[in-house]
Amino acid sequence: MRRSDSGAGWRGRVALTAAALIVVVGGSLAARGPGGWRAVAAAPATPTADTMGGMAMATPTAGGAHGGSVMLVTEGALQMRMLPLSGKAPTWGEISTVYRMISAGQAATARYRDVRVALRAGYETYPALFITGQGYHYINNAYDPERTGGVFDPTKPWILVYNKTHGRLTLSGVLYGMPAASTPQELARVFPASLAGWHQHINICATAQKILPIHDEAACTAQEAQFIASTPWVIHVWMWEPNTVSAFAMDLPRR
Repeated sequence: MRRSDSGAGWRGRVALTAAALIVVVGGSLAARGPGGWRAVAAAPATPTADTMGGMAMATPTAGGAHGGSVMLVTEGALQMRMLPLSGKAPTWGEISTVYRMISAGQAATARYRDVRVALRAGYETYPALFITGQGYHYINNAYDPERTGGVFDPTKPWILVYNKTHGRLTLSGVLYGMPAASTPQELARVFPASLAGWHQHINICATAQKILPIHDEAACTAQEAQFIASTPWVIHVWMWEPNTVSAFAMDLPRR
C-alpha cells in the first residue's frame, strides 16, 4: 500500500499500525479530524551510547512529579518518552485511589471477557496489533483520549488486551490513554508516579503495514509514508491476568 492510495481506508490502516507501536512498549495519533490523523510537534530523541535492555537512553528532560525527568528512549524503529517512577513510597490515599479505579475498570470490562461483546461495543483489531509478550490489542476509537478532552474514565478503556488460553481469547488487561499535551503532573493525578509510569511514542514513520526506522519527517515523506510526531500518553493495567512484575508493567512475563 503506497501513500498515493489516499483516502480514509488507507489512513485508518496507518493509524491502527501506529497504534500497534504504541502498545509495543507500553494510542492513536496526536489528534484526529474529519480528514484523518494530524501530528503535533515533538522534539526528537537523540540517543546516547548508554543502553538498557536493548534500548538507547537519551538525556532526561524536566518532568516534575514523575521522578523529576522524562526519559527519551530509542528501541529499533521506535522512539518514545517515558515518565519514570518517582521512587517514593505510595501513600495510603494513592493506593486507595488506584484500587478504586482498577475495581471500577474491572466491573466495567467484565463483560468484555467475551471478545464478541467487545466487538459489538466498537472495539476492533488487526493483525499488526498482536504484540509478542503482551497479546492481541482491540482499540475503541470512541474512547480515543484526544476525543475525550482529557477526562479520564476508568470504565472506558481505550484498548483491551487479550491472550489465547487453550485456544480461546481471554481478557488480560487494558490500556488507558491521556491526550498528548498532558503534563507529567496531570498524568500523575490519574495514576500516581509512586506506582506507575506513562509513556508516549514520538517521531513515527508508518505505512499501512509497518513502522519504518525513520524519525525525520522529510525522510519519512520521501518513503511515501505518514509521519506522526506524537501519540497520546498510554499506560498498561493488567487487571484480568496476574503480572508478577507489576500491574502496570509493559509486558506479561509468561506471554
